[in-house]
Amino acid sequence: MQATGNGNQGCYLASISDELGNLLLSLANGVNPFFADDIEHHQAELEGDAIEADIKASALENTEKLQLVKSRRGQGLFRSNLEAIEPACRVTGVTNKALLIASHIKPWSKCDNNTERLDGNNGLLLSPHIDKLFDRGWITFTDAGDLLCAEPSIEQALLQWGINLPSNVGIFSPKQAKFLSYHRDIIFRANPAVCA
Repeated sequence: MQATGNGNQGCYLASISDELGNLLLSLANGVNPFFADDIEHHQAELEGDAIEADIKASALENTEKLQLVKSRRGQGLFRSNLEAIEPACRVTGVTNKALLIASHIKPWSKCDNNTERLDGNNGLLLSPHIDKLFDRGWITFTDAGDLLCAEPSIEQALLQWGINLPSNVGIFSPKQAKFLSYHRDIIFRANPAVCA
């Protein structure tokens, strides 16, 4: 930066120190508390895009490539496999599948193999607002189906949406529980506490 506040075009896209980067992130977080969350979400999307590009460039058959790419977007074989297991949004009860998102429990970009990416047990059909909370790690579930919230503000949002707390959405199968364990350990943002 120049003393005038203008950028120095002579060093466009130059690297900066970790300290300066952390300072900029903390200042941005002061303006938008969800800034770091947005950056993390975009990073996950970029990782998923890179994996998708690798799949497209691979020696797999075109139909298999198409199914894997569609699974990342919650369509195709993954969604069909998921709909055979989950008939509705576990939280809202919405059954109209056109209004539900086929959400991976263990994120697509973090799956160890193509089998995990297409496994219906690695998914939940969720209403869009519930999907966002789940995808970002603001909520998760115990194997017994208890809804867990990362913080009180999430509980407040759920109450404002008319979702009574505490909430139990029904027991998950052992195969789903394996993926939910990953979600609780890696994606969920807080120490588990049942939403009150």
